[in-house]
Amino acid sequence: MNANNSTLRVLVVDDEQLIRAHVRNLLRQMGITDVVEADSGKSALDVLLDVDQVFPDLIISDLHMDGMDGIEFCNTVRRTEMLHNVGVPIIMVTAEDDPFILNVSEQVGALSIAKKPIDLEQLEQLVASYVNIPVAATS
Repeated sequence: MNANNSTLRVLVVDDEQLIRAHVRNLLRQMGITDVVEADSGKSALDVLLDVDQVFPDLIISDLHMDGMDGIEFCNTVRRTEMLHNVGVPIIMVTAEDDPFILNVSEQVGALSIAKKPIDLEQLEQLVASYVNIPVAATS
């Protein structure tokens, strides 16, 4: 467990509870215990706009969700004045292989695309690259 990880706050956005639980479990294995979950892009925006909430250091969002999908969520975060200058890293998670969809995700502000099913090693590399923490050795 990395001591630096325990201070990170991560927002996990996915409409499937099992996926959110899986990502939360992986984050815990990395020593990240401050995880906020949202079951839709809309509820994630509500979390981000809540002035009483501590802002996350990283957002991990599913691409395909009912209602506001990951692309619309990411685009809204990047275009909302209150959130615009924060520059929180957003990692999009998807099983999608369509290059057009992946390109659009990056165009709206996703810094990286992670392929489902995401594993510990992949998540550690992504988190380390966006929040400046050392990667723990995995066995």
